[in-house]
Amino acid sequence: MMHSDQLPIDIAVARRLIHEQFPQFRDEKITPVAVAGTVNALFCIGPGHAARFPLRAMEPAECARLLRSEAQSAAGPGRRAEIGV
Repeated sequence: MMHSDQLPIDIAVARRLIHEQFPQFRDEKITPVAVAGTVNALFCIGPGHAARFPLRAMEPAECARLLRSEAQSAAGPGRRAEIGV
């Protein structure tokens, strides 16, 4: 672990969270992305989607606000972001 407060996000945790929050991806293959990042754990969901999980604990409401804001910015004007938190 890189941080003393790092959360253990492995494939089992990612799969459970993705399936709970996005049941439409239940049949998609979920694979970890090997990166040297220290902020997020990344996982591919099938051939066209990805999920990222913060590696460090933070206040849940603040985390949800940041993720929604980033997702909406990535979706672009007039589009709705799909996010589960």
